[in-house]
Amino acid sequence: MGHKKVRNHSQKRRTKADTVVDVALADFADANVPRGSGRVRKSKSNLPLGPPIEDEGEDDDIDTVLAQKADSLSLKTESNAAVEDNSNDVGLLLADELWILLSEYMRPQDVLNFSLICKSSYRIVNSPLFWIKLYKRYYSTKVYVPTFLKKHCLERHLGLKAKVVRSLYYTYPPYHESLRRPVFQLTGLIGYRCELMWVQRARDKETNNTSQTEPTVEKWIYSFKLSCRPDHSYHNPQSKRKTKQDIINHNPDDTCRLLEVICKEYVDPKFVVGMKLRKANIEDRCVQLKFSSAPLSRFGTDFGAIDIYLNAVQPPSIYAWWHPHFYNQRF
Repeated sequence: MGHKKVRNHSQKRRTKADTVVDVALADFADANVPRGSGRVRKSKSNLPLGPPIEDEGEDDDIDTVLAQKADSLSLKTESNAAVEDNSNDVGLLLADELWILLSEYMRPQDVLNFSLICKSSYRIVNSPLFWIKLYKRYYSTKVYVPTFLKKHCLERHLGLKAKVVRSLYYTYPPYHESLRRPVFQLTGLIGYRCELMWVQRARDKETNNTSQTEPTVEKWIYSFKLSCRPDHSYHNPQSKRKTKQDIINHNPDDTCRLLEVICKEYVDPKFVVGMKLRKANIEDRCVQLKFSSAPLSRFGTDFGAIDIYLNAVQPPSIYAWWHPHFYNQRF
């Protein structure tokens, strides 16, 4: 019996009618002369029929989408070109050496405006060299300056800016003359927390034309150091490493004010450290200060409030951290 040839039907159906074959370049004019009988391949002859075109509305939609994309691209190119043109017209970028030279002629009251010009001027203002030159520009041996504000204070950069600003209220005439205008508004201290309080006895001499002796009059100075720092800063101190800029601008008393009340008679004040000032009033030279550690209720009653009444000789004084009376021997 002869051997019967068995065909593999899986190999016979290599191409399916539902497959789509890409048309290659070799099937057209640039193709080589086909080898064999020149019959069209079954993969090309059995291509599936595509879906019919429903209507011409889709072509219109495609045209509108393409037009919108073209418009958006043209707008982007125009905006980029406008930005490039504007960037060229902004101005010249000056070198840091020029800003350093200009900083040597800045007045103390113009330092803020100078730092807001650009990044280079801001970086120069936050450098220790700027504040050291500003200190030496107005320092004079003929003018009294406290010991902690002498030239040796410039050796340490911690709090350098605050030291120079305090020294300018001794050496710079416009700043020194501004100290003659005291501040008496107690309402601005409402909500401040009392961080420290103390009492000091002072003696003043009275002039008497009839007698040669000048009797001394005792006065009592009541001082309250108040701060408006937020409450969370007391419980969560910053433990991160300070940068060079933070070291120069370090000033723990930046938010503090000193309230001074001078009285003729001694009154034992109550301990109010840690409490907030809720009320401050002056009537017939009687200073009333109300402190409370509890927040204000909606009904207007303060639970556990402490009232302090002081018969002042003169209106109370308020000093900021840069004032010479804020840092003296009694403090």
